[in-house]
Amino acid sequence: MLEPKVIQIGDREYTISKIPAFQAQQILMFDTASVLSSIIFPKFGADTKQAAASYCLEIMRHVYVDIGGNKVALNSKALIDNHVAGLSELLQLQAEVVSHTINFSSTDMISSFLRDFAQVVKSKASEALTTS
Repeated sequence: MLEPKVIQIGDREYTISKIPAFQAQQILMFDTASVLSSIIFPKFGADTKQAAASYCLEIMRHVYVDIGGNKVALNSKALIDNHVAGLSELLQLQAEVVSHTINFSSTDMISSFLRDFAQVVKSKASEALTTS
């Protein structure tokens, strides 16, 4: 675990760790672009679903729960379904890992980063559609 941090969401306690730099760059830039592009272009096919699942699992590999005194990474769909209460909690956990990894000190900085990133994705998608 890279700089582990204990967090509380609802009545559950999780340990999160930072995502190593190179892996974080891949997750946050490439996989996020796939997920965001599915929002911009409302085709939600198998490739997009696979990208979203991959994105989720890559982040959740850095969330741990205590099972019998051992820290176990939530690195599978089954573990996530068994230890995360619902979608809201899942999204909150992912946001915590990303925030911890990037070291943003405020919500405004995260919002600004995501807004700018979404604008880049929209711009690139627009370029791709108009170049024929």
